[in-house]
Amino acid sequence: VVCGSSNKFFCEQTHGDEKILRGLKTRSSIWVEPFTLSEVKKYFFQHWSLEEICLAHMMLGGVPYYLSQIDQKLGFIHAMNEALFLQKNIFQDEVDEILGLEFNNRGVKTVKTILSVLGQNGTTQDLIQKKTGLSAGGVSETLDKLIDYGLVFSKIPAHTRTTRNGAGVTYFMKDFFLNFYFQILAPLKQRISENAKGLLFPYACLASKKGYYIPNFSGNAFELLVRSVLEKPALSKTATIFKKMQLLDHDYEVSTYWDKTTQVDLIVEHAHDRISRLLECKWVSGPVDIDSLVTEVLAKNYTPPQGFTKKHFLCLSQNVSSTLKEKAEQQGITVLGLEDLF
Repeated sequence: VVCGSSNKFFCEQTHGDEKILRGLKTRSSIWVEPFTLSEVKKYFFQHWSLEEICLAHMMLGGVPYYLSQIDQKLGFIHAMNEALFLQKNIFQDEVDEILGLEFNNRGVKTVKTILSVLGQNGTTQDLIQKKTGLSAGGVSETLDKLIDYGLVFSKIPAHTRTTRNGAGVTYFMKDFFLNFYFQILAPLKQRISENAKGLLFPYACLASKKGYYIPNFSGNAFELLVRSVLEKPALSKTATIFKKMQLLDHDYEVSTYWDKTTQVDLIVEHAHDRISRLLECKWVSGPVDIDSLVTEVLAKNYTPPQGFTKKHFLCLSQNVSSTLKEKAEQQGITVLGLEDLF
C-alpha cells in the first residue's frame, strides 16, 4: 500500500500512475493479521514438533518479524535460547518499541507499570490502582486504550452483568509477546544482559527435563492460544477443532466463567444450536492421567442459559492415543489435541 501525492514517485517506483485514486477522500483500516499456527509451521518451523511450534507461538505470537529471529536449524532449545535469552537480542527493547508507537514517554512508563501487575491470572482495576498507586482515571483511560489496541482484554463471568464502575471485570494480557515478556523475560532481564554464551533457556524456565512446561506461563498462555484460534475462525477455519466442536459458522461467542468454587477456561455458545461447549485447556508434560482430568472437567459447575445443553471438551498440549480419547468419550468428554489446532 503506497500513499503519497508525487506523480514522479509513482511513475518511477510503481510502474505508472494509472491506478492512483485521484481526488478521492479515502479512509480505511487495513488489518495485518498474525500468522496462524499452520502458517507458522509452514513458513518457519517445518521440522519442529507441534508442541514446540505452539510454545513458540505462545511466546511470540504469529508475528513474522519475531519468528524470523529464530533459527530452526539449531533445534528448539538452542534456537529459543539464542533468540531470546542471550545478551543483545532484539526482544529486550521491543516492548518500548511497541508501546512507543502509541504512547509518549510518560505514557509508556504508565503502561509498563500496569502491564507488569496483570500477572497470569489477571487482575481488577481496583487492584491495579492499589499496586501501582496510579489514579483511577489514569488506570481506566490506559486500560481502555490497551483494549482498543488489542494488547489487553477484559473478562467477566458468562451471563454476568457488570456495574458502571467496572466492578467484577478482570483484565488479562492478550498480546502473546507482551505476556511472555512480563512473565518470563522481564524477571530474567539482568541475567539475560549478562548471558553471552550460556544456556539460560531451559535451565531458568522449564520445570523439568522431560517437557516444555514453564511455570507461571504455559497454562494460561495455552488457554490464550486456544481462545485466539476460536475467536478468529476466518483465519484458521481449516483447523479440525471447529469440526470436532461442531462449529459450522461464526455465530457464536467465546467467554469464560468463574465463581468462588469453580473455574471454566472457555465457554463457546452458539446462538442457533443452543449448545454450551465447556472447554478445559491443559498444557501438560509427561503421561496423561485421563481419569483425573475427566473428573476435573465433569466437576465444573456451570449452569447454561435456559434451553441450552452442555457438552464437555478437553484440549491437551499433546497428541492423545485413541484409547484414552475413547475412554473420555464414554463419559461424555471430547478430547482435542494439538493437531486439532493446526
